[in-house]
Amino acid sequence: MLVTLAPEVDGAVGLIEHLVASGVRVAIGHTAAAPGQIAEAIAAGATLATHLGNGCAQMQPRHPNVIWELLAADAVFASLIVDGHHLPPATVKAMVRAKGERRTILVTDAVAAAGCAPGTYTIGGVRSELSADGRVSLPGTPYLAGSALTMDRAIANTVRFTGLPIDEVMKMASASTIPADYLGLATGGTVTADWDPDTAALHVRRVME
Repeated sequence: MLVTLAPEVDGAVGLIEHLVASGVRVAIGHTAAAPGQIAEAIAAGATLATHLGNGCAQMQPRHPNVIWELLAADAVFASLIVDGHHLPPATVKAMVRAKGERRTILVTDAVAAAGCAPGTYTIGGVRSELSADGRVSLPGTPYLAGSALTMDRAIANTVRFTGLPIDEVMKMASASTIPADYLGLATGGTVTADWDPDTAALHVRRVME
């Protein structure tokens, strides 16, 4: 089990300690925590940054800020939404370099618009717009409203943005080696896929348990 919380909320440190003692992994996310609060959360047992670079204020001090603090924390893994909208390519590359390949996890943050044609959708009672380039936003605003990212595209984008070999990037994908190791789980099977570097497309051929 995994719980994401904001360390600046009253009682957060005690809750982190309780969750960790119960065998629950704790992540830091959707936060405006100060450096000291982040340090306290990590000391209490938090070990993951949830979709780092997102779920925080649009305007941040140059330094210190929550992004720098979590990037610098050696005990913390980072999950990233690599759809080209939540994080620019250069940011993804720098974040993966900072955290290292073995502490980076790819997530999608996908909402119901994933896999749909461009258009306007109502998701959880909220209207959102899926553009032709895959961006999900609140209509008429610059604000994201989730993601339409699929994991194969997350892998392809990460290869393109970082220049890392696909064999290494595949390990970062949700339900693959690195996330499983983080959660203390064994992987359930093997995926065989082909990578087309010219089109940046990943074609899954076979899934074996």
